[in-house]
Formats: sequence, C-alpha cells, structure tokens
Amino acid sequence: MAGLAAGEPALRLEGVTKLFGTVTAVDGVDLAIAEGEFFSLLGPSGCGKSTLLRMMAGLESPSAGRILIGGADMTGTPAYGRPVNMMFQSYALFPHMSVEDNIAFGLRQDGVKRAEIRERVAAMLALVQLEGLGRRRPGQLSGGQRQRVALARCLVKRPKVVLLDEPLAALDKRLRQRTQFELMRIQNEVGLTFVMVTHDQEEAMTLSTRIAVMENGRILQVGRPRDIYERPAGRQVADFIGTANFFEGTAAGYRDGHLAVAVEGLAAPLLAALDGESGDRAGGPVTLMVRPERIALSRTPPAGTDAVLTGTVAAVAYHGDASQYRVELAGGRSVLVTAANFGHDAAAIDRGEAVFLAIPPSAARVVP
Repeated sequence: MAGLAAGEPALRLEGVTKLFGTVTAVDGVDLAIAEGEFFSLLGPSGCGKSTLLRMMAGLESPSAGRILIGGADMTGTPAYGRPVNMMFQSYALFPHMSVEDNIAFGLRQDGVKRAEIRERVAAMLALVQLEGLGRRRPGQLSGGQRQRVALARCLVKRPKVVLLDEPLAALDKRLRQRTQFELMRIQNEVGLTFVMVTHDQEEAMTLSTRIAVMENGRILQVGRPRDIYERPAGRQVADFIGTANFFEGTAAGYRDGHLAVAVEGLAAPLLAALDGESGDRAGGPVTLMVRPERIALSRTPPAGTDAVLTGTVAAVAYHGDASQYRVELAGGRSVLVTAANFGHDAAAIDRGEAVFLAIPPSAARVVP
C-alpha cells in the first residue's frame, strides 16, 4: 500500500464488518496504517467512519473480522486493555477538575507514582503550550485551549495509536485553521500514529499523510491527499473531494499522445492525459474530470489549443484570493472555473460577459 513504512503496521484491519440489526454500518474493511502516520477516515455523515473508529478503540465490537495493533490481535480486548487513547468531539473533560487533574486522570487510574505524574503532566502542558494554565478549570479556557487539554490527556499515557473523533469540529473556522498546524506540530514532535475521523475535506487534506475515503460502510480509495485529489479512483471520490466538472463522451482515438474524447455539444474533442485508466478505449464511453482551477478563463480566444469552449458567465462568487465562475455553455451545460483575483485576466470579468474556456490536456483526467 502506498506510503506505508517497512515493518508491522501500527494498526491493521482485516475484513472488519459491523452490523446493527439488518443494517451494515461497516462492510468488510481491510486497512493498514503505518507507525507515525497521520491517517484520516473521510466521508459524509452515515458512511461508517465513526463506527470504524469506535471499533478501533474497543467501544464497539466488530461483527466479523480482526483488529490488530502493533501486530497483536485486539479484536476481543476491551477498550481499557488496548494501547490506544481516544479524543472525543466533545472533548469530554471533567468540569470540576483542573487542567492538570484532567490530564493526569488516566495516569492515576493506572497507579502511576505521583512524581512521574507531575513530570509527565508538565511535559504535556509544555507540548500543547498551556504552561501556567494547569490550575484552571475547563470552563475558564477557550475552545482551542480545551481542545489541547483533551489532546494532552490522550498523549500523556503514551498510547501506540491516538484516535481523534472530529477533533476540530467545535472550533470556529479561523481557530480551526490555526489549530490544524498545532496538531501537525504536536504529532510530528511525539511521533505517534494518529487516526482521525472527519467529514471536512480541507481538514483531511491539510493534516493527513494518507486518507481513506468512505461511503456506505466501504472504503472507496486510500492514498495521499494529492493522489486522491488528482487521480480519484472513481466519480464518487472525485465528486466528494473538492469541486469537479465532469464530461461524458466517447473515446475518439488518440492525438499527440493523448486520448481524444468527443463530448456532445462541444465543437472539438477534449484531450485527456494517458494513464493506467486511459488504455484502449476506442469507441467506448469515457467520463472526464476537470478541476475548476485547471481551466483558463479569458475574454479573448486563447492560442495554442483546440479544446476551447465558449459561454456566458452566469454567476460569480468572490472569495478574496480567488473567484469562482459558473459559465453557461451554448448547449446548456454549466462549467465551474476558479481563477485568481490578482495577475489574471479574469479579475475584472463579471456576470453576463461572453468568455472563452481553455482546457489543456494535462487538466483532463479519465475517471474509472
């Protein structure tokens, strides 16, 4: 599996299935997560990602399959006997305890000596940059600070795997973005394996070494963020990760080392990069994916490419550094285009204007 380190994975799932009555929440999942990875389970609500995380933690029992941590079968081991710790979306801090006592709680339950508890709690406070706040209670902290206390409580027991259930969902957007980098810093410093559940695509793309995209209890694709974004394994993945334009057409041969695809309503065929999914398709149906930022938008016809579409700007969404344009083509098809607002001809283009869209061959990908 791409990106895995040598040796025994930190966590391995073999045919893991979970049934709730007649409903299959998780369906035969096989997965290997390497030591030191920041791995994300990404998918819409109800896809089975949280159930899968809870089975890793021992809070749910699989109906079938095995869960191995560090090579040891933990399938029947209760949560308290597993070398994992879980950070819940609500943080689940004890409101009547101080920050120090919240972090130390698990160590006290394990009978760790007081001197060692003090030392390890102080190290965690330094790691999450909360020195001087150990005597405060959770209600006296900001949301971001409470999030770091919950993380410190997970890390202080030195688990093999840290499980994160939507860890940043309770934070506002600006704090969430800032905390993402803090979480990356902490994970790099401690070198532990993190497994995170999220429905936030941007969050998963920012934090993860690899991502598993889930739907209907199954894993659709596992890969690095760049690979999943640029080479999705199917339309479901392409549609869920980021924004994409899809063109259905017929393979019409090859041109200059590219697959030519005839699309109804377009004057010229679209050219797609040849890869493992673009083999001998002559005369067969083909679906192409083009990301909005890979399309060039202009008022005048671009030179040097046949794949030029014409249309009218139907809507403009301004996002500061970039704008997204919805362009209506002559045949009624809508195409989304993202263009930078600085140093780009599209900066002053407004709704109702006639425009040209250029799609270079490197921008179009065949979707399996």
